[in-house]
Amino acid sequence: MEKHKSCCFVGHRSVPHTPQLKSKLQELVQYLVASCNVQTFLFGSKSTFNDLCYQVVTEAKKAHPHIQRVAYTCKSESCTLQSNLEQSQAIYKRFDTSVAFPFVVEQEVEHPSKHVAGKACYVQRNMAMVDASDFCVFYFCKGYVVAQGKENSAKSGTAIAHAYAIKRGKVVFNVAQN
Repeated sequence: MEKHKSCCFVGHRSVPHTPQLKSKLQELVQYLVASCNVQTFLFGSKSTFNDLCYQVVTEAKKAHPHIQRVAYTCKSESCTLQSNLEQSQAIYKRFDTSVAFPFVVEQEVEHPSKHVAGKACYVQRNMAMVDASDFCVFYFCKGYVVAQGKENSAKSGTAIAHAYAIKRGKVVFNVAQN
């Protein structure tokens, strides 16, 4: 029996949330599950692309309940484990607090520098996700730069992760390209 595969999602902080992009992601996730034996999907955070991918995989989980969602967290990121969802909801109800649990996953992987790292922890977290994946889905636009002050700019974390995935020989899908 073939080993189950994994796929990570990495994209720019802000991407256009269009019906076409969502449709492209739905088709790709379906292909990865049905044809490539992907059962584990890895997510970071801090981007609208990640949020959209999480939504698409969560919808796909209805038809494919074996799918596992794994959050790779660093810095001040958090998630709710599916196994703790009812308990968490019950605690908030006791205090009459209405809380939405938008990021519910089956597993969390905390980056080793989660509580001490600066901005570089996102780059390191993305590399860890790439290392743990067979497939990588990116929303990467060449020339995208992140403003770092008035006169400087830095290469985006997505650009760094994209180059890293290619260097590591991963199967890369870039949904920003037509």
